[in-house]
Amino acid sequence: MLGKVKQACYFIYGYMIAIKCRTASQERTANRQQQRFQKLINHVADKSHFYSRFKNQTLSKFPIIDKPLFLAHFDEINTVGLDLKQCEEHGLKAESDRDFNAVLKGVSVGLSSGTSNQRGVFLVSPCEQALWAGYIIAKNIPFSFRKKKVALFLRANSNLYESTNGLFMDFRFFDLTKSFDDLIAELEAYNPHILMPQLMCLILLPNTRALLNRIK
Repeated sequence: MLGKVKQACYFIYGYMIAIKCRTASQERTANRQQQRFQKLINHVADKSHFYSRFKNQTLSKFPIIDKPLFLAHFDEINTVGLDLKQCEEHGLKAESDRDFNAVLKGVSVGLSSGTSNQRGVFLVSPCEQALWAGYIIAKNIPFSFRKKKVALFLRANSNLYESTNGLFMDFRFFDLTKSFDDLIAELEAYNPHILMPQLMCLILLPNTRALLNRIK
């Protein structure tokens, strides 16, 4: 019960951050970024072997992290003690079984699509999911007492995406491993307000013109 209350607080916090960002001045935004950066590094430096050496350094001293560097130092960077091979195996098993609810050490593990020929890995805690969901909803969906239906086309689902389900949003995952005809039939039955497809879907979906006319 306490965990759910904590997640709800993170959701509200994420929602309020997004609302405040709409009207914040450049100076106020810069000050907040500096405050949040300092708070982040103080937390991460105690739990991440990679970043511990930068605890008292200025931002200019931090390395620029791209995907190859991140994956090469994944075991040192993450703060929950997971290794890259373990996470990749977990993510691939979830995709193979089509079961995306399992967690490792209390965090959700996801794999990127691999369109750059190298699949990325991300880790998200339940509170981070709630924070992200609040922020995304506030940034993209105007406040309404009517729940918005959102269709997301991806090859793999994640607890992160499912975290947006709730009072403001009805999220539906459309599995790209299915036939496209089946997906179109499901989409027409669902009749979403918002469509979030990959590029391939944008190329194919214009054939369903009547449906697209009703979707944001």
